[in-house]
Amino acid sequence: MPGWSNKSFWRALGASLFFFFCGFISAAARNNNFPCGTRSWGMGNASVCNSDAWSMQHNVAGIASLRQFSAGMYLNYQPLFPQLQQYAVAVAKPFSFGSLGAMVSRFGIPQYSELKASFGYARSFGHNLLVGMQLNYLQTAIGDQYGSSSSVAVEAGLLAKLTPKLKAGMHVYNINRARALTQNNERIPTIVRLGLMYLVSEKVTVAAEFEKESTNAPTLKAGMEYRMQQAFVVRGGVMAGSAPGFTFGAGYLVKNIRIDIAASWRPVWGITPHLGSDFIQGEKNPGGIF
Repeated sequence: MPGWSNKSFWRALGASLFFFFCGFISAAARNNNFPCGTRSWGMGNASVCNSDAWSMQHNVAGIASLRQFSAGMYLNYQPLFPQLQQYAVAVAKPFSFGSLGAMVSRFGIPQYSELKASFGYARSFGHNLLVGMQLNYLQTAIGDQYGSSSSVAVEAGLLAKLTPKLKAGMHVYNINRARALTQNNERIPTIVRLGLMYLVSEKVTVAAEFEKESTNAPTLKAGMEYRMQQAFVVRGGVMAGSAPGFTFGAGYLVKNIRIDIAASWRPVWGITPHLGSDFIQGEKNPGGIF
């Protein structure tokens, strides 16, 4: 048995822990579709009906309702697991022929990382229906010796305004069932999301959502946003099913920039803080749903 001071022992132990860690996070996060956007996290990720720059993550159809250029930045910081941190940037802009959007997000550390680069297009059909499609370039890298693998996943979504205060959303991620690793037939999970968003009053918005991943049990999500003042909102949400947890958050609007903070609690990860900001040119309410 090697002694506790034996460098070979510690190197072997460190290598074992590293490969265990890589296997764990690749199994837990191999869909490379981590939720982005602090407003979304504050509302329990019940965000398939949202209309802002982060629709590039939750439902690309949402960018078709934007009237001006929109952008967002996001950071998911894991105090207990810094290896699992994530950051992302999203932009979207409407044109006469529809709306275009792009997003880049990165998860992990140099020893294990996942990159997602997205480009999407959406347009409206009449006043009550929005439709969009998106291409995602996905890359997984494991250290310098093991290289990387990449694939392309296709997603599509729609939003329908059912009444002046109610809209419904549907989104399907990885329609083409892209492969997770090029050297075998492992597939990235396909994810289907269905949701509703209701404007209770000028101050209160509620949302509910059903999510089904092809390899996991369904997840139910619900959230609420309360506008205490024109410039200040508070949020709360709950997730039940395969990824249970609670979330809460707040946002403060300064001219056209909203600064958001949120925190989520899940049994595996504990409390995770989320930071972000959103900008919409010429809009008084960045992230409004209608």
